[in-house]
Amino acid sequence: DKNMNRTNRMLSLFYAVLSKVDQQLEQFLLCSDVGTIFALSWLITWFGHDVNSFETIVRLCDFFLATHPVMPVYVSVVLVRNHKTQVLQQECDMAMVHHCLCRLPAYLNIEDIDDVIKQAHDLYQQHPPTSLRSEVRKYLKESDSISHHAELLYRSYNQKPDRILRKRKKYGLLFTDTSLISSTEVRDTDGKQLALIGSNQTTNPLVKVAVWTMTVSMGVMTFLVLNTSKYWM
Repeated sequence: DKNMNRTNRMLSLFYAVLSKVDQQLEQFLLCSDVGTIFALSWLITWFGHDVNSFETIVRLCDFFLATHPVMPVYVSVVLVRNHKTQVLQQECDMAMVHHCLCRLPAYLNIEDIDDVIKQAHDLYQQHPPTSLRSEVRKYLKESDSISHHAELLYRSYNQKPDRILRKRKKYGLLFTDTSLISSTEVRDTDGKQLALIGSNQTTNPLVKVAVWTMTVSMGVMTFLVLNTSKYWM
């Protein structure tokens, strides 16, 4: 998964499942804007990076190998739901909630892992991934970081130095004073401003006169200096 698209879709299943079992907890996590990054290591390492007990890790690996590839997501939902009281006691702030969630796997031990596995399996039977496609699409659409990703790429592309220089050269602005340039807004279909494109503005006549005067003066001075130097040669 080079671009993390499949991993991101699997992580988005977390809120889809959680919405079916505990909407209060789901809304709290969404309001805190914690996202799903806290569960990234849970998914890609099968909790091996976060669980302290080696026996627990082995038991989880056996379970994941024998079940659906998204089963770590269901275990994540069970883990968070089982610590609902502890999570809701946190301030509804991304940093605080993220810190709390990241510590939850440390509470897993060999004594209660079988109960967690049973809950996850039952949850999978009740709400399989195929029945949650609309919820996954809804979460992906409502996620700020994902929905604005295309606009972010567009803005970043327009900020590249070579892009700016090409644009200025195209509109004849490469060696023009930026104070004499007006900008034209480019907006999308929703009315959002996407970019500013410069355009030449009529230069003040006094500025033109001053420039021409300086040019003529420099020319006359150069002629006089060259003409005078002939007498010394």
